[in-house]
Amino acid sequence: MEAFARIEQELRRIADGLEPAKALQRMGAHQLAVVAHQRGRISDQTLNAVSGLSVLRNLAAHGQAGDLDTARALEFVHLADAVLFALTNQTR
Repeated sequence: MEAFARIEQELRRIADGLEPAKALQRMGAHQLAVVAHQRGRISDQTLNAVSGLSVLRNLAAHGQAGDLDTARALEFVHLADAVLFALTNQTR
């Protein structure tokens, strides 16, 4: 959950000023990524990566990831780190 929260935080930084603040506050990571993509701040590939991680995060958070284990959790963290790297490097 923490790895995904870092992605959402970075997306909030990227999306800051692209929409009214109240609208951005209600958005989750996927919606923030869509806004950033529409405004040319992130690539198609990064949007797809955020979307995929969003699905995996929701499955784990809502108890529908029955075969979740340490190895899969670590794989998610590594993927999240790669997405975070892409977010921070393509927008600066």
